[in-house]
Amino acid sequence: MSRDPISVLSRTPLAYTVSAEVDGAPWAPGVSSTFEAAYLAGPLARPAGGDWVAGTFDTTVIGGVIGLVLVGPGAKVLAVGEWWEWSA
Repeated sequence: MSRDPISVLSRTPLAYTVSAEVDGAPWAPGVSSTFEAAYLAGPLARPAGGDWVAGTFDTTVIGGVIGLVLVGPGAKVLAVGEWWEWSA
């Protein structure tokens, strides 16, 4: 669990390491793959349809997969506070 503070004015995407396998082989996102994240105000809350924010996938120079979601002005704006993150 991360507790790194982020400015509400930030326009830097939040990055998530993604790891999955398909039939025992490392998974790589396809062109139509979409990363999604949800930000909830409580640890026991579960995301519903409108909670999900679309993001993108990227790869690292060594082939790792990263999910990126833009949070901040002009995108998903979160009030000052503590948020629990879900990804899909």
